Amino acid sequence: MVRARFRPACWCLASVAFVLCAVGTVAAQTTINQTSCIPGAAGCTTNGFLQDLAVDCSAAGAAGRINTALSSIADRNGPNRITVSGTCNAGVNIVGFNGLTIQGSAGATITRPFIVLNSRSIALKSMTFNFDGVFNGSLNLNDAGVALDGVTVQSSPGDGINVGLGSNLGFSGAPSLITGNGGDGINIGVGSRANVANVTISNNGRGIKAQNGGSLNLSNQVNGVDAPVDISGNRNAGIEIEGGSLTTGAEGPALIRIHHNGELGLVVSGSANVEGHIQFDNNLGDPLFGVFQVVVFAGNLVIGRGVQVQGGLAAELNSVLLIGDGGPMTITGGARLRDGSIAWLGGANTIDTLNCDTTSWALNLDNLSTIGTNTCPSTGPSGTQGPPGPAGVAGATGPQGPAGAPGATGSQGPQGVPGVSGRVVVTSSSAATLAPGASGFALAACPPGKVIFGGGGQATNPFFTIQVSTPPDSVHWLVRVRNMASDTQTGAIQALGICASSTP
Repeated sequence: MVRARFRPACWCLASVAFVLCAVGTVAAQTTINQTSCIPGAAGCTTNGFLQDLAVDCSAAGAAGRINTALSSIADRNGPNRITVSGTCNAGVNIVGFNGLTIQGSAGATITRPFIVLNSRSIALKSMTFNFDGVFNGSLNLNDAGVALDGVTVQSSPGDGINVGLGSNLGFSGAPSLITGNGGDGINIGVGSRANVANVTISNNGRGIKAQNGGSLNLSNQVNGVDAPVDISGNRNAGIEIEGGSLTTGAEGPALIRIHHNGELGLVVSGSANVEGHIQFDNNLGDPLFGVFQVVVFAGNLVIGRGVQVQGGLAAELNSVLLIGDGGPMTITGGARLRDGSIAWLGGANTIDTLNCDTTSWALNLDNLSTIGTNTCPSTGPSGTQGPPGPAGVAGATGPQGPAGAPGATGSQGPQGVPGVSGRVVVTSSSAATLAPGASGFALAACPPGKVIFGGGGQATNPFFTIQVSTPPDSVHWLVRVRNMASDTQTGAIQALGICASSTP
């Protein structure tokens, strides 16, 4: 039920004279030209708001809808406030508002899609968005600026929060929770930004993804107050940067922790600057890259100033890595560089193992870093061994000597090069239900005593695109797919391996 909270008279400008506006209900307020209130005049607002409305979502019909209250606001530049109670089972569309607060009283819940479009300075406070089983149920921002204060977003079949084109998402006030969503907890799209602080992001398909020019900033303070971030228990990566960017503002004592996610803690195919009181630990890694906490793949990563990586860091495919930017950091579980990647080390970093393939290298700029085992050259990649040089010129043949006496019978020669026998084809099928952008895999294993010689794979769902089909070791064939659809899809993933025995 929508109701108006009565307020004192408002000074308004009519021609060149000041006139007194009468107090009225919502219907009467819609006729007031509040844009003509004199800035700073004490009579223009009540409790700091031009209109302060309430919606009881248990009321029948239009009276129990937030959209009804929105339509009754005369001056969309605000500041205005709507207080919500009960469970709201109608969609909400906020279009063309500035300076609007929507807050919940105890137990206020939104269950349908919530859209903020072409709006700025929108505050959502003290309520739950529960999209359980609702198709396209999510908090959607498009050309909008929204701050969350003590908000829970949960149980969407897709992404919990979509930060769409030209939008900004922030967090303030009380801690928020984003949990149990089938896709990303937060998805940041083209030209958009999320400043993430004071929030737990857990048990989603993936924690946060910034893509196609979207930018993510992780912070551990809000208005000078400690505001920790916890990203954990998500089925895939904690954070994925794909063609987007990541920055951090974590100078305060509160911890930003990315841990116990089903894949990598952080994967970067873009650019990232990670500094401050941040810890990566106990993330399970990825079948393609291995058990690492942080991986940069065809991208750039600057990391340092106290960051803790407990479980390894990898740079792959022509990546550039700067370790110790702004201050030293600690890496346990090793740092690995492959496929033309380069690392620069600055400051007194501590790294237990630093390993390079023949195409990669690492330069210890000031020789202050402490490295346990280091196989990386410092002046450039070692390169692969070249082919043998040409044979030398043979000398002249001397005269033939007399025939020698027969020698003793020699010992038996060494065993010849092993052959291949016992060819067998093995398959493995894995049923998968994947959220948009989520990955799944099947792994075919050779019988004991046999090794992998080749393989392939397929998926029954056309939206499942094969990303990886490769042997991760000598006895398995891995097929990894990604759901390219915009909704959750179900299908089977099949891996096929060709195995054989090595025989004399």
